[in-house]
Amino acid sequence: MSAYTTKETVKLLFKSIITRLENKKLVLFMPQNRNAIVDEAYHVLAPFVLSEEDLREMAMSKVKSKSDALTDAGASEHQQYRTAKNMLREEPLTENELNGFYFQESLKAVSDRVSTFLMKSKNVEDVFGSDEEIGLAVVDIIKKFNPRDLH
Repeated sequence: MSAYTTKETVKLLFKSIITRLENKKLVLFMPQNRNAIVDEAYHVLAPFVLSEEDLREMAMSKVKSKSDALTDAGASEHQQYRTAKNMLREEPLTENELNGFYFQESLKAVSDRVSTFLMKSKNVEDVFGSDEEIGLAVVDIIKKFNPRDLH
């Protein structure tokens, strides 16, 4: 069973990616820019990595939009939420789940986005790894990142 993930957990995933790529000497940036890079990565990449919190918010939004029909059918709020969450889980947005993260693209596509982000970020001074090398490292970091280890 995966840990309950939040928007903050997604941000911690990006922080881990940036830190580990720096430790592997694949990227270079000024230490004082680390938080700016993590914030920028989160802003650019978070739409492609959803958390349980994101799914809950989407489910609740769906419940609100369908609440009249469900209320007319006599469903409790808890039943409405479960129905909406099950509907979301059946949608493609939950296909690529790993450790409580819901990737909206394959891990390779997300890692390609990370590489592109690093090349374009004004806060990153240099990128030493090839796209393939960075991509493999990012996929490995994502696979090893477990939110349960944060507690």
